[in-house]
Amino acid sequence: DGKAARFGTDNDFSIYNDNSNTTLRNSTSNQDIIFLVNDDGAANTEVMRIDASNSFVGIGTDTPQNSLHVNSASDQATIRLTSADNSFARIYFGDQSDGVRGRVEYDNNDDALIFGTNDVQEHVRIDAIGKVGIGTDAPVQKLDVDGAIGTRQVRHSIRPSLNLDFANSKELDSRITFY
Repeated sequence: DGKAARFGTDNDFSIYNDNSNTTLRNSTSNQDIIFLVNDDGAANTEVMRIDASNSFVGIGTDTPQNSLHVNSASDQATIRLTSADNSFARIYFGDQSDGVRGRVEYDNNDDALIFGTNDVQEHVRIDAIGKVGIGTDAPVQKLDVDGAIGTRQVRHSIRPSLNLDFANSKELDSRITFY
């Protein structure tokens, strides 16, 4: 047997526990659920709202524009994902029919930022010292691409006297090495 506490003129708000879950319920149509705090003596400062008309959640805003809308009127708006040591902090992207199709994750074990698509396969990695790997999870150069690349134009300058323009030149300087 669960317990319920009911509030409001017509008992239209309740907190209910069925020994498995605790439920907050607003049974009045189209009325938001608003979370207020006493912030340094300023009573009733709104900190979060669940918009009844669209189920959007607003933190720091009373008019959320997306499923989760975080706003700070006085400082940076920050979302922090913290995981266990030697684990991952992740954001997944997908749709209703395909589930997870892409991800951004931080690998705390390797101190690497990883981007994945197509059933979350890893495609780009930025390692702990800023090397970028495309198609490799172990970049050895500042930019390390495992696979063919295409470009319409490449311009490169090596100081003081070597300038390369692959778009307009058919010859390469002998100081250039390809791996």
